Amino acid sequence: MKPNAKIRKKITKSKNHHLMDKLAIEDILSARPMDLVSRLGTALKASTNDEMATTSNKDRIRVFLSYARPDADLVAGLFDKLSADNFAPWMDVKSILPGEKWITAIEAAIKRAHFFLLCLSPHSINRRGVLQREIRIAFEKLNELLDDDIYFVPVRFGDYALPARISEYQAVDLSKDDGYVRLVHALKEGFLRRTKGTK
Repeated sequence: MKPNAKIRKKITKSKNHHLMDKLAIEDILSARPMDLVSRLGTALKASTNDEMATTSNKDRIRVFLSYARPDADLVAGLFDKLSADNFAPWMDVKSILPGEKWITAIEAAIKRAHFFLLCLSPHSINRRGVLQREIRIAFEKLNELLDDDIYFVPVRFGDYALPARISEYQAVDLSKDDGYVRLVHALKEGFLRRTKGTK
């Protein structure tokens, strides 16, 4: 059997068909043996890295971002920063897929999240509608946690008073120089308390 025929037969029987997407069949058949080995090694490494990334995404700290629509740009910036720092933030306009029922998606995301960040500004304080629904679902989840667990985190974009019903929870002000650093610390500490049983 000629070398190219042997290669073609192995390709046909290969279980790793996704690797073939990374290498053109014609290139494989015309490549020198050492070039082929090198390129297959590169493809295998890329495939392994993709699988590792998928696994790590499942293990990241899940953070639900609740906000009023006028604050979407501010919250999108927070979403990007958390993503860059290897958290898994959830924001309706970025996370709900076309065709999904948005109420169902929101409720499921709150229940799956490790943390609920209530993003507050003059636009959102005392605002009615979906925001209040999200807060109610978050409070229901709070009933399942210990008193010293960190879950419900008020996030301010400026220095103003909190609504009475959430004033018992320590807020973080992202307009302060150390605000984001304190938020990240709280998320990591809160996650450790629940997964490792430490305080």
